[in-house]
Amino acid sequence: MKQIIFLSILAVIASGCDRSSGERTTEELVGIWHMDKVTQKDREFMAEQHLKKDGTFEMQGTVPIPTGPITFTVHGTWRADSDHLYQTATNSEPDLGFPLNKEEINTLISVGASKFSMRTPDGEVRTFRKKHSRP
Repeated sequence: MKQIIFLSILAVIASGCDRSSGERTTEELVGIWHMDKVTQKDREFMAEQHLKKDGTFEMQGTVPIPTGPITFTVHGTWRADSDHLYQTATNSEPDLGFPLNKEEINTLISVGASKFSMRTPDGEVRTFRKKHSRP
């Protein structure tokens, strides 16, 4: 009997070890995330991104400009490993002037079930909080 219990526990532990830390990170990142406000050059902007299980993303947000805020939508692809979030924008409406089809590598600082933080290639830290759907 002790041997059966021991083997059962061993099987449970082994099944949890099958996934790599990159796969766990990817699973945790799937969802809709609201970015904390970011201030750049005295301007605040907000965004929300949906990191989809199929490896695509959609980001929507608002950027203030002197003539009034611009609302944007960016589509692209994403993937993650345990240390980085890789995103490639493939389409932007309106054109925001950043290069399309160029992979951006963000360094993950922390990833949790309800919040993650990353450092952009420019060195800015951005924090996202999981958006919970309402019943």
